[in-house]
Amino acid sequence: MSCSLVWRQIWTLVTLVTLVTYGAKGCFLRNCPLGGKRTIPTGVRPCQSCGPNNNGQCVGPNICCGDFGCYIGTRETAICEKENESVQPCERRGQSCGTRGQGVCAANGICCDDDACSLNSKCRFNNDAGEGLINLLSQLLQNEDLEKK
Repeated sequence: MSCSLVWRQIWTLVTLVTLVTYGAKGCFLRNCPLGGKRTIPTGVRPCQSCGPNNNGQCVGPNICCGDFGCYIGTRETAICEKENESVQPCERRGQSCGTRGQGVCAANGICCDDDACSLNSKCRFNNDAGEGLINLLSQLLQNEDLEKK
């Protein structure tokens, strides 16, 4: 065997191993680092609906959140596993939260990322309008009582 043939075989082997290693690197599209599979030029779509009456959204592969709070690892989250099968990334609704901004405010007072949820004061939904209406009604009822006396 000539020296150039040996080098060609070594070069082919190194190239093949590199390609296989790079292609086998696993991550789901939603949680891949930028520059990886997420840079595939596809449109962004809303994340899958889930939960009671489909009023929530999938936040992770086993997390479903909405006005009702969050379900984690329950039958309501089974549909969320399908997000990882899509080649098109989804966009979660909500303000970004978490120590590095990797999460989303998924329910009142709750910040979730792909793997877990935690309480977060940044995720408190503004409820001032409802409280203001109750205070106004209370004042009106008190004034009405004063007028009757």
